[in-house]
Amino acid sequence: MQEQQLHQLAQRAVNQRQFNEAQQALIRILNNNPNFYDAYFLLGVIEAELGSFTKAAALIEKAATLKPLPEYFAHLAKCFAMMGNSNKTYDAIESAKGFEIKDALTFDTIGVALSRLGDHEQAIEYFEQAIARKETSAFYYNLGASQTFAGQFEQARYSYEKAIELQPLFYQAHSSLSHLGGISETKNHVDRLMSVYGKMPHPDAKLHISHALAKELEALGRYREAFEYLEAAKRDKRVKLNYQFEQDKTLFEGMKSLFSEQEIGVEKHDSPCAQPIFVVGMPRSGTTLVERVLTNNEVVKSIGERQEFGLALKQLTKTPGRYILDNATIEAARRIDYSVLGRLYLDSLKTVVEPNQRFVDKMPLNVFYGGLIASALPKAKIICVIRNPMDTVWGNFKQLFSLNDPYYNYAYDQTSIAKFYAEFIALAEYWQSRFPDQFKIVSYDEFVTSPQAIGKEMVEFCGLHYDEAMLDITQNRSAVATASSVQVRTAINTKSLGQWRRFETWLRPAMETFDALGIELERKH
Repeated sequence: MQEQQLHQLAQRAVNQRQFNEAQQALIRILNNNPNFYDAYFLLGVIEAELGSFTKAAALIEKAATLKPLPEYFAHLAKCFAMMGNSNKTYDAIESAKGFEIKDALTFDTIGVALSRLGDHEQAIEYFEQAIARKETSAFYYNLGASQTFAGQFEQARYSYEKAIELQPLFYQAHSSLSHLGGISETKNHVDRLMSVYGKMPHPDAKLHISHALAKELEALGRYREAFEYLEAAKRDKRVKLNYQFEQDKTLFEGMKSLFSEQEIGVEKHDSPCAQPIFVVGMPRSGTTLVERVLTNNEVVKSIGERQEFGLALKQLTKTPGRYILDNATIEAARRIDYSVLGRLYLDSLKTVVEPNQRFVDKMPLNVFYGGLIASALPKAKIICVIRNPMDTVWGNFKQLFSLNDPYYNYAYDQTSIAKFYAEFIALAEYWQSRFPDQFKIVSYDEFVTSPQAIGKEMVEFCGLHYDEAMLDITQNRSAVATASSVQVRTAINTKSLGQWRRFETWLRPAMETFDALGIELERKH
């Protein structure tokens, strides 16, 4: 078969997700012509679709070296963004901008890269450019997502509805539309969602629609139906994952063992004068609210939820494996230079923050790295937000996390969430006892009940000047790239406290787990 025919075959196979067939054709091309640049690019696209972004970036870089094209740089930016490397992402985007971009997909791909980094205002511009050239459901959905995070809710509704109009079974658009709220007896999507639910063959698609239904049914007071849809979809996913809580428990135990009493005390070292603020906590515990308060200070910038610290540790330990945090990486962390870890982290943010700028890194599960952060960045402050146990369980159970992210596998079973919460509390208290000048636990329940007192204490702990105006988070216009993007546009309030009690009848397994672990259901700090 001729080279051109093989190339066309590979392109069709990639579009149809027949990756094995495509790879075989592309390898045949390269065996005969090692400089066939588009073969490297298509192999990179396949690796990216399979989640191997490091391999994908290397292949696409090879293609761009042989033939610099804006399409290649756009996909390269997306790969780097998925890997959490903001410096290389922006570099690749700048390379793409050096050409006249005409293709709608290239604009969309750059938008996806920017949105992944939390740069939603700029992402919106690229998505709009893509739609101006070609209207597709995927482009409208991507635009709607960034509009949601940027607080442009009515525009987001329009974008999601356009995506559904073009593709009626676009389950992600249905799910995201329900997330925007505003549900009432006269304004909801329940009937449409129930119709769509029956047409969804794949468990992941049903999971999206189930969460949308649960959110709207809860808003309508139909609690039993809401829980039944959630539980059915979660059960199917649990079976598929075969998750065991012990997988996560070893990570909690491993991190504590790095700084156990038997270990040599952590040596302080010369470090950059940067003073980052890390906001950590279990998902749905109020971390976004705390971040919004802290970044309401004019000298503090929000950089969203970043993976850079974990990636810096992975780079320094040189451990194999696809997961950023695993047991091998924890073990290898015993032998690293903390000062190098701190510098690697700060270097990775050079395109995001100015030198010595105060900023908030709000990756909730960075709590695992509490001791390493405190040791690598001695001037860093860590605020850990803890919420009522059962509100946390319910918040995690009803949240739809990334379906391909193993760090949220615990959230498909309420008993696992309760166990995860217990380990999380133990780790947070351990970090606070070992690093009291850097690590502080803040109760969400107490904060929303007494925001002035707790807010002042928290802000001053971070070394910032407290101004009561910081508590008016409605004046914070920065993007929010989390599931809380809608809620945190309103003033601090206590409306979310105790919401789990609406579902108390069906949350008995979690309650019994907490009782066995000796954790009070109304626990506060």
